[in-house]
Amino acid sequence: MMKLLPKKSKKGITLVESVIAVVVLAMFATGVLTLLTSGGVKIQEISNQSATYAEATQKLDWAISAISNGAYISKDESTDSVSLKITGDDGLNKELDAEVTATVSLYKTGEPETSDNVRGWYLTLKYGGVTVKGFASNSEGVFDS
Repeated sequence: MMKLLPKKSKKGITLVESVIAVVVLAMFATGVLTLLTSGGVKIQEISNQSATYAEATQKLDWAISAISNGAYISKDESTDSVSLKITGDDGLNKELDAEVTATVSLYKTGEPETSDNVRGWYLTLKYGGVTVKGFASNSEGVFDS
């Protein structure tokens, strides 16, 4: 009769095989930990940027509200010219603590900026490395009555 198993059977694993397995497992674990760590850092960066963007949007909303209610609109009665105060001690920059630029929007382009011709201002607010844009109309309390 023939024996089914040889006399010297190899049961278990050798020391070399176990060391190779540990090295491969360590390389895999290092890759997974690096991926998780960099993912967490990126999530934190996105969270901080989102919070800054929300704060800049809130500041722009405040500015639009103030401008739409006529708080920062000045008129030159002699020329009927309308301007928007953005800088200075009583302007938006000091209260907002942000860089604000405004571009006038006219009803009739090519004509002078008068109180009847100014539709509003396109605002660009820069705060904390984030830029948000909006439009402030020249309603001057029209809707208050």
